[in-house]
Amino acid sequence: MFAEVQTLTPLVPTRELSFLRHCKKLTADKWAVVDVSVDNVEPDARTSSTACECLKKPSGCGIEEQTNGRCKVTRPHEHDMAIPIPTERHRGSANC
Repeated sequence: MFAEVQTLTPLVPTRELSFLRHCKKLTADKWAVVDVSVDNVEPDARTSSTACECLKKPSGCGIEEQTNGRCKVTRPHEHDMAIPIPTERHRGSANC
């Protein structure tokens, strides 16, 4: 799939990304949907010369059919973790 992401400010350029979407039926009433970025699938497919290419974090959701005719959608939380790496100056005192 191909997407163009725009923000509500002219200060941030348009972003273009390509990703794969996989849908799998887990049970009779449950589905899983996963999106994963792919890099340079079609290098000449950019629609705008001002757009920036970017990668999307892996994402997805679970969809479960409810008895009332509605669906319950569950999305996992995304977390970024910064793991401090000791510099050469601190390596003597760090127990790595």
